[in-house]
This record gives sequence, structure tokens and C-alpha cells, in this order.
Amino acid sequence: MFDFITDKKYFFRVKMVSAELLYSCIRNNHKYTHKQRNVKLRFSSDPNNVVGIDNFKYNGLVNRKTVGMMPKKDGKGLTLMLKSTKKDRLNKPAQMYNKFEIKNGAAGLRKVMNIVAVSGYRKDLEKPALIRASKIMKSYKPIKVNKRHAAKKE
Repeated sequence: MFDFITDKKYFFRVKMVSAELLYSCIRNNHKYTHKQRNVKLRFSSDPNNVVGIDNFKYNGLVNRKTVGMMPKKDGKGLTLMLKSTKKDRLNKPAQMYNKFEIKNGAAGLRKVMNIVAVSGYRKDLEKPALIRASKIMKSYKPIKVNKRHAAKKE
């Protein structure tokens, strides 16, 4: 017999569970799922879920390749996160994601498109990623207040 923990030769041969099986186990209850009454859709607040809908295609917990975006705290752009496909990084949560800093503007949207679709990472998430990036960038713009309407309200 051999011990999986001490024998490195056999330790790395242990197979992971398939993504479909893992999703079927966690789909009803996990940290990021949000259910609402009278709504059949389940929503997700997972940072690696670009769409916000909890289903297998967009789930960031189980898929091998995921795309995630988070706004920067300083309000000048966003952070694009891609799950690494290298096998040696999969068991290291701190190194599991490749992060790209993206600035505001059209050049930032072009960079998102190039990273997600043109490089062949996940072409099916190109449009949702662009929509999410543009919404994040649009949220940084200050709201213009029309002086006439503000004066009438007072």
C-alpha cells in the first residue's frame, strides 16, 4: 500500500471531480447564490460570474475557465480576473487567478475584448464581459444635475 499524503509520486495522480458533478452538488446551496420568491431564476454574487445568473455556464466556482471583474477601489478602472489553466496553480487559491488592471475608456474595453475573446480564452463570455466592464466604467462618471430642475424643486 502507499500513502497519498507522503508519497508525492501518487499524490499528483489523484483526479478531480468533473465540473458537472460538482455543480450538481452545490447548485442549490452555496455562498454566492441568491433566491427570490416568485422568481424561478437563481442569482449569483460570485465575483467570477460575469452575468450574475446562477447556472453551470457562468458559474465561477466549478468551471475550468472563468472570467471575473471587480471595480477598483480608487475609482479608476477595474480588475479583470481569469482562472489559470496551469495544473500546479489549481490547489493554490492565492495564485489561481491571473489579474489584469484595466483603465477606463474605450481602450480599456478593447483590452477586455482582446483578453477574453481574441486570445481564445472564452469566446462565449465576450459580450457579457464587455457589458459588465462598460457598466462598471459608467458607474464612475458623476451624475450631471440640471440647474433648472434643481431650482424648481426647491
